[in-house]
Amino acid sequence: MQSSAVPQFTQVALADATELEKRKRDARSSLTYMDLLLDAVCRAAIEVRDVLCAYSAGNAVHFRHADIGIATATDRGLLIPVLRRAETMSLSERAPQWRRLIERTRNAAIDDDETMHPSIVLSNLGNSAVDFCTPLLAPGVSTVVAFGALSRRPFAVGSKIEARPSIYISTSFDHRIIDGEISSRFTSTLKGFIEHRMG
Repeated sequence: MQSSAVPQFTQVALADATELEKRKRDARSSLTYMDLLLDAVCRAAIEVRDVLCAYSAGNAVHFRHADIGIATATDRGLLIPVLRRAETMSLSERAPQWRRLIERTRNAAIDDDETMHPSIVLSNLGNSAVDFCTPLLAPGVSTVVAFGALSRRPFAVGSKIEARPSIYISTSFDHRIIDGEISSRFTSTLKGFIEHRMG
């Protein structure tokens, strides 16, 4: 089914990325923002497992694992290679795995089954000038997360206004099987993992 036929809805949250920036700095060159954002998505999806599902014949089919599809631009168009069982890996184990997966995707060296049946999809627009968007659901996907550019924005801190690193989170859901309570709990949980040190 095409995304235009799916009753999807989108939520947007702005996360203070001060802690995210600090974690990347503490790790020096070993971690990227993508590593940390992927980790946050994985943790949030496991905590709010109801978003790990797909619509089938009028019902929600729930997935056991966080099989995270990573939207990837290639010469052949947008592909979504899937990092299987992401929740079973540590942050340091996951980082080289997804990088190799993306490299193989861009080099047309992956099999078709490596792009099938993600339980959630992540799109990172951090290298662009885009702040937030309305991510479209791919066929068979009920939850997609898009991150915008990490930029310094004004935040109210007590009685003062401070410029802090921040990032917009745009989340889209299939309204046939995910309601506002589940979606807002997931988006809020994801925001919390970005704003506070994880693990």
